[in-house]
Amino acid sequence: MSRLACRLLSLFAVVSLMSYAPLAQTRAQNDKAAADAVKNKGLPLLTERSLTFTTSEATWLSLDLSPDGTTIVFDLLGDLYTLPLTGGEATRITSGQAYDMQPAFSPDGKKLVFISDRNGSENVWVANADGTKARAITTTERENYMSPTWAPDGEYVIAAKGAQLWMYHESGGSGVQMTGVSTAPAPAAGPGAAAAPAILGPAFGKDSDVLWVNVRGNVRSGLSTRLVEDESHPDYDPHTPLRSSPRVVGPYQVAQLDRDDGRLLVRTHEHEGAFRPVPSPDGKWLV
Repeated sequence: MSRLACRLLSLFAVVSLMSYAPLAQTRAQNDKAAADAVKNKGLPLLTERSLTFTTSEATWLSLDLSPDGTTIVFDLLGDLYTLPLTGGEATRITSGQAYDMQPAFSPDGKKLVFISDRNGSENVWVANADGTKARAITTTERENYMSPTWAPDGEYVIAAKGAQLWMYHESGGSGVQMTGVSTAPAPAAGPGAAAAPAILGPAFGKDSDVLWVNVRGNVRSGLSTRLVEDESHPDYDPHTPLRSSPRVVGPYQVAQLDRDDGRLLVRTHEHEGAFRPVPSPDGKWLV
């Protein structure tokens, strides 16, 4: 190919790219988006298109019931919605490109805690019950947060970060790790070394001193939380640590974390696993 032909092709390519410039964000749009992101602690992205849909069902929702028993809050496709317990039309209370999920009402019903990536990384957020005035109470990067819940006093939030439970004041702060901190000498490395069990999905029941959780892995003594097996279980063996099988779907088991002495009592031993425990308000039942 001649040098002239190459230049003509290059010129044609440049003109073709420039012809699509109106579809891209302008410098002014980008600058305003960046300024808004700094102001609102959001991402510097502009919404070019919107999607409208109508549905009466969804899959894999996280939901919570308001303390007065009248309203359900749930997540759907990265937005939060409220719905009367009696049914009807759902109201979207958060929107935008952020992915909001796993909402939970505060004990007084006036606030929500949820997980969102609206500041660029997945973190724990608190907002009014109608979704307004959202603010981050954690500001870490590259962390996985799950299943936030309010402590009964309404001042603290407990959430899983990674595979352990952390507690944060609703005003923010660095938080306190509740599980998985060992004060005993580190076990020898190698195939036989047992890691601290994963503890997720906290839920309070009638007794505020006990936290229902999911546990996976070896439950053993020697940790600062003094984890022990449930001695009331007929299969209890002090010489064999209880371990959920990673070879089946649902490897987690349901356990109780005693907040006074740190004991972890495993309450299920299902072959296919058990997870996401929610106690009834009167403390007599567990779903």
